[in-house]
Amino acid sequence: PRAQVIGRHLDMITDDRRARHEHDAVWESLLDGNRWSGEVWVRRQQSEPIPLLVTRCPVTDDSGAVVGVLSLGVDRTAEVEAQRFRALVHNSNDIAIIMDASGEITYVSPSVETVAGHKPADMLGTNAWDYHYPDDVEADRADVGAALAAGETITREWRLRRADGTWGWFEFTMRDLRDNPAI
Repeated sequence: PRAQVIGRHLDMITDDRRARHEHDAVWESLLDGNRWSGEVWVRRQQSEPIPLLVTRCPVTDDSGAVVGVLSLGVDRTAEVEAQRFRALVHNSNDIAIIMDASGEITYVSPSVETVAGHKPADMLGTNAWDYHYPDDVEADRADVGAALAAGETITREWRLRRADGTWGWFEFTMRDLRDNPAI
């Protein structure tokens, strides 16, 4: 909020992660009349620092002397959190799969290639039940259907086909997120 920043020195609200000499170079450049853009971390009252994409421009008087700096910042928290989440999912040994009600795979994390040998792109549009051991499919589908209909999160071990055609036991935790607009 404005009341937290107006009239306060920038050092009181920034949690700048750049080296001090780089910070000083930015301010010297601003005082020379140059504009600057980059990422700055800002502390909110009692919370963790948040990332801002900031553009700073010197404000001059009629003689051209710098009398202040105008800063405009855009909160990048959601973008940084999304990048962090992607990095975790893409570098995990856990496989994340999104499938529709019929079992069609609409997303599979890159870790499926490391864990089971399947290329993620090759799995998109295929049916998840086609990877189950044939003798187990009917029981697995019934078990999942009953649990998800009851709104439960379930954890099960299933025999699934690896890319090389061998079968392995995999533990899965499933939850029905079809009503979540982000999914």
